[in-house]
Amino acid sequence: MGEILALAQSATEPGWGTRYGDAVSERFAAYVALEDEANAAP
Repeated sequence: MGEILALAQSATEPGWGTRYGDAVSERFAAYVALEDEANAAP
C-alpha cells in the first residue's frame, strides 16, 4: 500500500504531466474501491 501511495504522490510532482498523474490517480482510486469491497465482504 505504501508503494502505491508513493507512486500516486510522485506522479503529482511537477514535470510528470497531468495525463500520467490522472491515470495513476484513477488506478489508485480503483484499488481503494477494491480494498473497501474486500473489507466489506463477510
